[in-house]
Amino acid sequence: MNKEGTQRSLEIYGIKSLSELQPLELYNIRSVNARGYAVVNRNIPLEEKKKGVKKKLSFCLLQNQGSAAFCGFGSITNLIDGKEVDFTTYMLKSLETVEMGLPKSEIIFSD
Repeated sequence: MNKEGTQRSLEIYGIKSLSELQPLELYNIRSVNARGYAVVNRNIPLEEKKKGVKKKLSFCLLQNQGSAAFCGFGSITNLIDGKEVDFTTYMLKSLETVEMGLPKSEIIFSD
């Protein structure tokens, strides 16, 4: 990364050194009929930190036949009754319960 890119990253994340960035956590996910991954990211841009975001989860599950995908992302910490609650474990377990249906092109309708 060049000097300008490094400086821009420092400003975006509100840090003094790139060494303050934390490694991403990668999880392999296997659900009922899909496989994929989830990534937990604690490197939150300063603007989002100001809004209370502390940790994000991104995920993508691919149906075993490879014909469909279920992906998403979002904050996984929340304030509940004035206490910060971390939903990481809950979200990872929830992803393991996902069962993907047939794509519309494979659904057969009968009378």
